[in-house]
Amino acid sequence: MPLRRGRGVHQAGGAIVFMMRDTQTGEIVFCKISAAALSRLAGRPGVRLEDAFDENRLTIEAIASRMYDAGEKKPVIQEDDV
Repeated sequence: MPLRRGRGVHQAGGAIVFMMRDTQTGEIVFCKISAAALSRLAGRPGVRLEDAFDENRLTIEAIASRMYDAGEKKPVIQEDDV
């Protein structure tokens, strides 16, 4: 996994934006996960985005890292990605 957890998570326009770091370069990588993807991961409707993110953070980070490995420099996780 070339990305590792960075600092900073915030809600932005119905999604969660979170930061990770490239383990080789140290560069900050901005990642995003949609509300629909968070709801699917949480497995229940109406869940707070922050709670869904916290509960599924390891999975979300692994998906973002795979997307980064595949060449996406600013991974955006959509419902179909989870």
